[in-house]
Amino acid sequence: MSDSPDPDSAGPETLRDLYARHAADPEDYDTNRKLGMLLSGIRKTQIHGEPFLLRALAHKAAAGQMRDHQAVAMLDRLAMLLMAKGDYAAAEDIAAQLVTLAPGVPELWFRWGDVLFRLGRVAEASDAFARTLTRMRESARAAAARRGGPVTHLLSPHKVIARYFGETAAKLDLYLKARELGLLDRADPVLLAPAADVANPALFDYWGRHARVVRDPAEIAQVQADLADSQVYLDYIPLPDGRTLHRDVAHRVVQALWEAAGRGPLLTLDPGHRRAGRERLARAGLPEDAWFVCLHVREAGFFDEDVAWSNNRHRNARVETYLPAVAEVVARGGHVVRIGDPTMTPLPGVPGLIDYAHGGDDLRADWMDLVCVAEARFYLGMASGPSSVAVNFGVPTLGTNWFPLGPWPYCAGDIFIHKRLRDTATGRFLGIAESLAPPLFSAMAPLYFQARGLEPVDNTADEIRAATREMLDRLDGTWTDTAEDDARQARYRALADPHGVGLTPRLGRDFLAAHPELLD
Repeated sequence: MSDSPDPDSAGPETLRDLYARHAADPEDYDTNRKLGMLLSGIRKTQIHGEPFLLRALAHKAAAGQMRDHQAVAMLDRLAMLLMAKGDYAAAEDIAAQLVTLAPGVPELWFRWGDVLFRLGRVAEASDAFARTLTRMRESARAAAARRGGPVTHLLSPHKVIARYFGETAAKLDLYLKARELGLLDRADPVLLAPAADVANPALFDYWGRHARVVRDPAEIAQVQADLADSQVYLDYIPLPDGRTLHRDVAHRVVQALWEAAGRGPLLTLDPGHRRAGRERLARAGLPEDAWFVCLHVREAGFFDEDVAWSNNRHRNARVETYLPAVAEVVARGGHVVRIGDPTMTPLPGVPGLIDYAHGGDDLRADWMDLVCVAEARFYLGMASGPSSVAVNFGVPTLGTNWFPLGPWPYCAGDIFIHKRLRDTATGRFLGIAESLAPPLFSAMAPLYFQARGLEPVDNTADEIRAATREMLDRLDGTWTDTAEDDARQARYRALADPHGVGLTPRLGRDFLAAHPELLD
């Protein structure tokens, strides 16, 4: 499929009109601004917004209007676009400019910190995060004092939290655990949940036991007005060592502290959901008392990401490489429930395998998505939304094809294997320390890897099956680690933890033994 935008299908109907206007007058400011913002806001056309943004910004610069809200919005979108391309140095120049042009906008400080972190300037990033988060928390305290009531946090950005299954699960889990551990203020959390934006209403019902969830449009508008000065972003957490870091790193610290305190998962499956879910799965072929593994292999269809430069492309994998692992589970007496959505590759009819992703309305439901994860013996899959839901319900994770590199799984008992980076010119595979050197830590942009002559390599079917065998043996209590295994794991954990926050899960033993270059 072509990566170029199609005026008939790349987005809203106005896109064709905007192209026509641009053809008539390529220098028109308003047309370039609208095209740049529209294209850069659509996943499949994001990369094509850059020239239009640059042309519109040239107009603003010539008029001395770089501080107005349109110029700031375009610069911010350009910085995000450059990060999607992996051009972090250019993105940092713009992000630094933005916090000067609009110092009162917290999102811009967080964006700048994100770029600094990618460039390895961790202390500066931490300072940018801490400064902004502190201002938000102080504002929330002052607002509570004026109201004469308890401190309230309006959890932000609420549309991101609502729209993505994994963002809901990960952000709320981290915030509430950090709050209980004393890393954040003991505040009353409020979460806005516009019906049109909520990815999984049932998950919001579960989190509604821990936070006030506001769904009514009129009430949402009122809460936004009342709590405008009480917003707190959930992606940045102050840690005991004095640093404030992004959740990709902070979650490992918070979860380790949580487990050390002997605390369990925040969510528990409702007995009614368990009973009804088991009945639906039984009709799909799962015996009443059978145990099963929840499988999720991320593909491009759900977010319409089938363009070569899509920032999420390397997070995907081929589901057929998981069939030997399915066979391993079935041979051990278990079943596999493959979750996802109907855009995914259909699976062949295999005994013991339920393709929930392609089930009908009599099987699929928002609450059934949760049942399939929460009732599983373990979650087998990738760094995607359901992996965070597994943490919510205390389900162990076997992470495979894990990507991006660096934001590893974070629960005790988890195992993972990840994609490796190969030099396309020499065929050499990078060691894990080299793979995490700035700005590679957490990098996803295909264009960035291409420019550096690197390619992420998927796990093989044999590697996935071996890791599955290890997970099953560990859960059965039949696995034994040798002193050599432990030494190799310790070496890997030290190299794979450049920020010194700790790494609790284990890398798959066979995977590490087969790839000693990771320890170079």
